Amino acid sequence: MSNKTEILEEYREATTELAALQDTSATDKQGMPNRIDSLRGKCDQLDAILEAMDAAED
Repeated sequence: MSNKTEILEEYREATTELAALQDTSATDKQGMPNRIDSLRGKCDQLDAILEAMDAAED
């Protein structure tokens, strides 16, 4: 399993890409709904993992 630093870096990369995609114009987004949904799911999963790791440290 990846360590917390690696997961945090992957989370940052995914949120950065998601933000960039969401900032594009509506016409540019037409071909990207699957990628946006995929990144949202990935961010949610990584966030849950990071929260669980934080809870385990407490």
